[in-house]
Amino acid sequence: LLLFIVLTPTLSYSYQCTMLMSNIDSAIMKIDSNKYSSLIEAAKMLKNEGEKAHDSGDHLLSEEILNAALRLLDV
Repeated sequence: LLLFIVLTPTLSYSYQCTMLMSNIDSAIMKIDSNKYSSLIEAAKMLKNEGEKAHDSGDHLLSEEILNAALRLLDV
């Protein structure tokens, strides 16, 4: 029982990296690629860096980077 209580907060918190990556892809598809091509390229670069951080296990950094990409695409 004690082990369950100790692990529950860890298990219940899930990082949102993959959801943010999907949101970036959706946002890129929705905006005018001719008008915002430089923003799209910057967001793709940030998404790649966020994926690398996610893959290396640094989920907090990944979320920060991916959220920055989403802010760029909020036009």
